[in-house]
Amino acid sequence: MGIKKAYEAVISILRKTPAPLTEEREQNVQEREEKLKFSFGNLQHIGKRETQQDAFGFSNTTDKEYIMQHGIIAVVADGMGGLAYGKEISEEAVRYMLAGFREGGRGSSIREQLLGQVYELNGYIHSKYQMQGGSTLIAVYIKENNLYWVSVGDSALYLKRENRLYQLNKEHIHYNTLCQKVFLGEISSNEAWENEDKHALTEYIGKDTLTEVDCNIWPFVLKQGDKLLVCSDGISGYLLESEIAKAMEGDIRMCCQEIEQLIVSKQHPYQDNFTGLMIYCE
Repeated sequence: MGIKKAYEAVISILRKTPAPLTEEREQNVQEREEKLKFSFGNLQHIGKRETQQDAFGFSNTTDKEYIMQHGIIAVVADGMGGLAYGKEISEEAVRYMLAGFREGGRGSSIREQLLGQVYELNGYIHSKYQMQGGSTLIAVYIKENNLYWVSVGDSALYLKRENRLYQLNKEHIHYNTLCQKVFLGEISSNEAWENEDKHALTEYIGKDTLTEVDCNIWPFVLKQGDKLLVCSDGISGYLLESEIAKAMEGDIRMCCQEIEQLIVSKQHPYQDNFTGLMIYCE
């Protein structure tokens, strides 16, 4: 998804909620106080690859008191198949983020904690593997009704709300850089679309220096009925958004099965590993 499209998608969500009147404001406060409940699902498939280099993890999702006190974190990491140690790095990235969640206290805000974990993780992976491998990373943290995310690379976070699908995070791929050049009139949209390197990663865990990490500035307030899909590009890069939106209808476990069956049925000869985590707000 290009920068302009992603920006317009998020703005469209915000515009759907007009400035509330006094009674509406009171109702919104009451809705915030009514804590959401959550259900979870996941899917993973090796695709057409020889090894599984995606990794994922949830924090404790069964203890309701623990969730009320500490929240929930879900992590997906996609090891880079073109380099060595992709599997090892993705697994280490997930363990690192989950451990950091349990320890807590890396900053004065949740945003600072998430960013701090990612930069620490990147430094550790770079020092250990010396750019002989890498991984994408996306982590979502939910506390009460508030959603936070941090991402590096091309893994995606989708929100299904009121029959519409939105991608909330920005992907770090060369195509977004090309879209900026289109916006500035430096190249045409056709030149951007036909560029052979448009899907190349511009950021990944294990890079010498991270110059861009996507992390929301303010908490995103979730609503009853919202569905979240956290996924590797084996899903977002092989399905249309309309296909993802349709597959996310119905029961959350059926949604996971529908996405997996849809990808497998396409029989793409170069299908990547794919992983998806779903969270339903009840």
